[in-house]
Amino acid sequence: MVEPQLELQSLGRCILGAFEALSNATWVATEDNGFPSKDRISIEHQRFVLWARGLGLNQVGHASLDYHIRDVPVVKASLADLLAELREHLENLGSIILGNQPAVEQDSDAIHQYQDALGNAASPDDQSSRSSLTSFGSFKEVDFRLASVSKRLDALYELASRIQDPRNRPQRPVEDLYQSVPEGERAAHIESQKKTEILRVSKQHRQEILRGLTPEKLEELKMTKDQFLEKYSSSEHWLIRRTGIANARRKQQFVYWRRNAKLLSRDMTEAGISAQAAPITTQSPASPELGNTESMVPTHSRVSRGIRPIDKDLAWPAAPKELSGNKYFTCPYCRVLCPESYLRPDEWRLHQTHDLQPYHCTYEDCTDPNRIYGSRQDWIDHENQHRRVWHCYIHQEEFETQLEYIQHLNDRKNKHTAEDGLQEIVASVVGSSSKPHRDCPFCPTAFVDVPTMQKHVQGHLERLALDALPDIYEHEEDELASKQASDSHRPSFVLPVASPKQAISHDNTRHGYRDTRPSRRGMENRSFGSRGKFVAIGIDFGTSFSAVSWAFSEEPEKIREISEWPTANYMNPNEVQVPSLYDIDSGKWGYEVTPDMKSIKWLKLLLLNDSDLADEDIDLSKPLKKSREQLAKHPSKISAVEIVGRYLGKLWDHAQTILRSYLDVDGLSLHVAVTVPAIWPHHALKSMRKAADIAGITAKRPMGAPTLEFIHEPEAASLSIMLEHVFLPEIKPGECFVVCDAGGGTVDVISYQVISTQPFRLKECVKGEGGLFGAVQIDEAFEVHLWGRDRLKLNSLSFSEYNTLVVEDWERGVKRTFTNQEQPAQFSLRLPPKVYKFQDRLRNKDQFSLNRSEVHGFFDKSLTGIRALVRRQRKKVEAETGQLPKNILLVGGLGSSLYVYGVLNEVFDETVLRPLNGWSAVARGAVIRLLQDKLSTQQALSEIQKEVLATLPDVTARKSRYSYGICLSFPIDQLHDYDETLDTVTRDPEGDLVAARMVWYLKKGEEVSGKSPLTVPLWKYYKGPIPRKCTSTILYSPDNPPPKRPDSSIEELCTIKYTFDTDFSERKPVGDTDKGYRRCGNLWLKLTFNGEPRWEFRVGSKQTTADARLEYMEKH
Repeated sequence: MVEPQLELQSLGRCILGAFEALSNATWVATEDNGFPSKDRISIEHQRFVLWARGLGLNQVGHASLDYHIRDVPVVKASLADLLAELREHLENLGSIILGNQPAVEQDSDAIHQYQDALGNAASPDDQSSRSSLTSFGSFKEVDFRLASVSKRLDALYELASRIQDPRNRPQRPVEDLYQSVPEGERAAHIESQKKTEILRVSKQHRQEILRGLTPEKLEELKMTKDQFLEKYSSSEHWLIRRTGIANARRKQQFVYWRRNAKLLSRDMTEAGISAQAAPITTQSPASPELGNTESMVPTHSRVSRGIRPIDKDLAWPAAPKELSGNKYFTCPYCRVLCPESYLRPDEWRLHQTHDLQPYHCTYEDCTDPNRIYGSRQDWIDHENQHRRVWHCYIHQEEFETQLEYIQHLNDRKNKHTAEDGLQEIVASVVGSSSKPHRDCPFCPTAFVDVPTMQKHVQGHLERLALDALPDIYEHEEDELASKQASDSHRPSFVLPVASPKQAISHDNTRHGYRDTRPSRRGMENRSFGSRGKFVAIGIDFGTSFSAVSWAFSEEPEKIREISEWPTANYMNPNEVQVPSLYDIDSGKWGYEVTPDMKSIKWLKLLLLNDSDLADEDIDLSKPLKKSREQLAKHPSKISAVEIVGRYLGKLWDHAQTILRSYLDVDGLSLHVAVTVPAIWPHHALKSMRKAADIAGITAKRPMGAPTLEFIHEPEAASLSIMLEHVFLPEIKPGECFVVCDAGGGTVDVISYQVISTQPFRLKECVKGEGGLFGAVQIDEAFEVHLWGRDRLKLNSLSFSEYNTLVVEDWERGVKRTFTNQEQPAQFSLRLPPKVYKFQDRLRNKDQFSLNRSEVHGFFDKSLTGIRALVRRQRKKVEAETGQLPKNILLVGGLGSSLYVYGVLNEVFDETVLRPLNGWSAVARGAVIRLLQDKLSTQQALSEIQKEVLATLPDVTARKSRYSYGICLSFPIDQLHDYDETLDTVTRDPEGDLVAARMVWYLKKGEEVSGKSPLTVPLWKYYKGPIPRKCTSTILYSPDNPPPKRPDSSIEELCTIKYTFDTDFSERKPVGDTDKGYRRCGNLWLKLTFNGEPRWEFRVGSKQTTADARLEYMEKH
């Protein structure tokens, strides 16, 4: 095999050489020269050493970083760019400190050359320095270079956390874990390890079960103490042996990780790197000292072993010591770089479980008995295979043996037909049992249901497996470094971030629990009495799934997701999304909804009118009709807005419960943003506001009612992705990209142009568009195909059985796993036997499958619409900016489909990117927008708030999707287009003949800036006496261009109430004084536009804001 070029290693050697040159040099840091201290350089040096050793940058052959990422060119290119930039900044810094070149602000001849270089630079840091060069009194090249070094190291650590994602780690064969043992001695050594661990498990379990043993219990079991221990804790017991073998593997896995980390951490001088990398297999591994097995078989207990009741939580070891200012640390178990967020209790527990893999099969006749699992769900899925029974679908009974099932058929002949006893039919009713069917294999405990059994057995497995965890403080002096860097070049276990500037820290792991929460210890002493402190909450209410993210204003760099959704079973789903389902009868929602419930789907689409779908080249009548019929037939006659409000209320209440466990929410202001499709009409926004009121989102609180605003989903997704890529070189100033937000119901496309990268500013370069091409189209096509199979008796299925087929087998099975690869050619779906005709069952035609072409067809309508939208958007971008977009950013639930991603990659030349946290990208983007808006208006900001505000991406200009204006009357002698056949003439209070004209202050497609709102003057006539509060009506039109005269295409959007700044009697009368008219001028209407129009009405010195409480007119 040809070894890959060691491009990254070569760059690394140059960087290490530059660091060592600085370390060996002597200089004094003074205020005059502005040089950094040697300690500061040493910190950055050690940060790089730790990063390089953690990823194997110094290695050769298959252990090298170059080899590991040889097939991932995007990652390798990003690393190469960052390392090259790091080398450049470090070498320039070294040249200045060592006196080889003057700083640019001290060298007049170099200033012009340096400005030219910055003009061509692609780096965000370099771009941000242009303005500094205009004033050399404040610019210091040394500070600039040092800050750039620190930021490149931050970005390298960010990439490292993604490369070393524990989810990508394979389970190695046992033989591979013992490669350090000579081959001739390996088999005996492995057996010795197994025997030792079996004896340890036997002893530990014996102590555990004796804790709760009483004479009364023995009498009840009719056993002696010896018989009891022999049955449950003997070293010859099959389950004790299996657990001991599993612990031997676990302990050796930790030894393997520790040895591998030491191998990767060798410096280049230690490794003796030659010009040509040698295969790693040429190195002879050192043999361990077999007389000392302490490192492989710990002889002391690592965890407290006090026996607790099974239903109590185990005392898992706490996370490593927290060091203030550290952003990454090396896991003491698996030895990979982990973000600081892993130190939080919940996330640390998940990472420990993944490393320990505490679960294995507890059924004696298992064919794969020694496989261990790091996920509880994977273990349960495996054990369910051992609980197969024969189901009677007529009587809802199950039988442990086939003989019992046959006997049941004979006993109930009046309910069963003769063909039910045929061998093929009998074989088809085998499935997983819903009953425990056994006592605990570890102790004499009986169960009444499966969830209780699984939780109980889980407790035994975790308690016994915890003995395999090594003591993380055992080598603390070797692996934990203090915050102050030493001069010894020994890498720190955790290194501080020297630069105070730090991007928002992402947790890019793919663990089930993704909620990066703050610890209570960090929150409990906070004072929450100021209105300046707030919580920003983003709600992504989707057609199929919803999500909620949040951030605390005092920790804006940490955007977190809500999870721990309530569920119908014992499992706690730690997903960041929750199904958009609601059952009216029971009030259950999300994961609480079971297949037997007649829950309402597609809640979001219920807010649309039939007229909103009339222009769409698709048919959504069936899914909408189905949901609307359910509402119409329900006795409560609940409205669409009401049911959406109830669902959002459940979502909001759960989010509040989670927040209250970590923050004093009642003492904080809340700002809420709900994301909506970019193509939604105004009446749908009105319905969403009503639903939010019903949900209690806008209810009054001690710190005032939460503010509520709407944000377009593709814009929110763009902000989230831009934040992920803020330190990577994919997107540069001036470049454009298309965002395709493919959700459950709608697909929106919108394009942005990058204005600057520091601060990160975007503008909408062409007007977005969208259509109803979401995932519901695919589901509908599948169901049409299903019902088109005339040989299937689908009407025989119960509501629960049909939902299970559609949701479990199709939506969560075939649809999510389908790709544009050639395999598999067929997809089988599990249908109950009763859907097949008797003749088909006799002929073994009782299998239902889909071929690839059929599944392709289900996606066809949706993909056709998506391709057309993206294609039109690309052309518009080119026409508007003179360049094609560089990237297509694919987000949303349907956007997570590998098939959709693959098709777009094949069709378009642009690189298609997806967010790391796809399911929460839109909700996170909403939080980013809130943080940007709210922090930018505050006077006093902390340093971290200033840094975050400079890093957060922001959309500064948007394209209007409607024309907005008012209707005014003008004297006809002033109208150049007056037409007596078209205009209706009236006489105004001043006696002039006037005709109505529309004043469009914002036309469809025009650009509007949130920072520079549009303001227009207007006037009105009033007849006294009138109240001080008056109203004005805002109109809008979807036409382009909008009409000049009022017509049927113009609709009323909202009314704005305002108060006169002076008494009405003080205004000058006009016209016939007997009629009492007065002209009210000095009126100003101001508009900004984010997710919806935000209005301000000023009367003289008085100002009225109408954003959260617009009085929308009903759409007829």
